[in-house]
Amino acid sequence: MVRTTFKYNLYKILIFVFVFFLNQTIANKIEIFNVAPNLIFALVVCTSLTEDKISNIFFALAFGLLFDFFNGKILGVYTILFVVISFVSSVIYHTFFENMTSVQTLFSVLSCFLYSFLHSVFFGLRETNFIMLMSRVSLIEFIYNSIISVILILICKKLSTFKSSAWRIK
Repeated sequence: MVRTTFKYNLYKILIFVFVFFLNQTIANKIEIFNVAPNLIFALVVCTSLTEDKISNIFFALAFGLLFDFFNGKILGVYTILFVVISFVSSVIYHTFFENMTSVQTLFSVLSCFLYSFLHSVFFGLRETNFIMLMSRVSLIEFIYNSIISVILILICKKLSTFKSSAWRIK
């Protein structure tokens, strides 16, 4: 059984906090058609696909709650989306398609689509403008988050193979 070290978990927490601050500060500056990317969701999905650990659910829960506190209109919506989507994609991927980069990228794109679709369903049906929200916001956010998540998958794959002995103890 491979256990992660304290140093690895500390670096992972620091990376998540750094990306969260980037999401809160810089993501609004790189908007396309007035839609900003959700960097923290892309990172949560990518780590849940590259690592088969239950700790990723805690990261999804913690940063979903943070995202809810800072960006959410209704407390708990983003938390549920982060946890459920990352958990389901992780379980399906790690059960059936272990160590296949093309399937990881496909799952990250599908997760981004599911996130954008469920976001537009929840908020669009609540405000009765589902089609407008889906076409003007969710579609652009899906494309934006998909590109970012594919890049993050490739970076996570490179980092997991690079010096894996420095992070893990046997």
